[in-house]
Amino acid sequence: MKFVRIVIPLTAILVFTASSRTLYAEPAKEELSTVLSGEGVSDKELAVVNGLRALEFEKHGAYERAISEYQKALKLDSENADISSNFATLYLDLNEFGKAEKLFKKAIRLVPETPAFHINLANLFYFREKYDQAIKEYKIALELDPGSAVAHGNLGDAYLKKSLFNLALRHIQKAIEIQPDFDVAHNNLGSYYYAVGDKVKARQSFQKALELNPRLSAAYEGLGRIDLEDNRPAEALMWFRKSLESAASAYEKDQARAGLSKAESLLKASNI
Repeated sequence: MKFVRIVIPLTAILVFTASSRTLYAEPAKEELSTVLSGEGVSDKELAVVNGLRALEFEKHGAYERAISEYQKALKLDSENADISSNFATLYLDLNEFGKAEKLFKKAIRLVPETPAFHINLANLFYFREKYDQAIKEYKIALELDPGSAVAHGNLGDAYLKKSLFNLALRHIQKAIEIQPDFDVAHNNLGSYYYAVGDKVKARQSFQKALELNPRLSAAYEGLGRIDLEDNRPAEALMWFRKSLESAASAYEKDQARAGLSKAESLLKASNI
């Protein structure tokens, strides 16, 4: 599953933020005004700074501080759809589904023609196992941007959850056609082959995904599932540990821990 963080448009205010201080700093409005040659700094510009600082905190795992920065940003500019969507994505990573859904829908209400907002809302529905609603939002994203590899890849994964294998394969392959180095699409192709019983091709696709992105938790988890099914608990344990180490969201961590538990139980039973 691929999330889309929005790149918040830069303004002159960020030249100061990036070059003179870290994003963790708290620049005073008067100080920023001086940097901008005496021009006043608007609340909308300051909101951008808070939004970027939130992304930086989030990247370093400082989630409470990221939440605080997002809240400051939206207090300054409540109509900033990009910041609303990024804030929602953080809540989604933290399994705060209600808060995430509210913010995603707000972003769509503000700027309905942005494909990324529909993709992210669809991801939320996917994680809540509301696959029909997820499919609907992915399709809207593709109507807005037919060349979106992310939308095709994620839509294929949603179809896979409903066992609509032909549709799943069509969209996953389309994602790879559009973007051959798209790690998540190769991972989804591995999930497809696993679902239809071709573990050889599934393993190849998961390994390809990891060549493209060695931090892709889902691909390690996929390899772990294959080795579990093949009664290779020691190998599966290794993959699930790597999946947990690479996990970036609560959902990924839960999946990895579930696999770890199964592998540990199977390994224990085989040593009795």
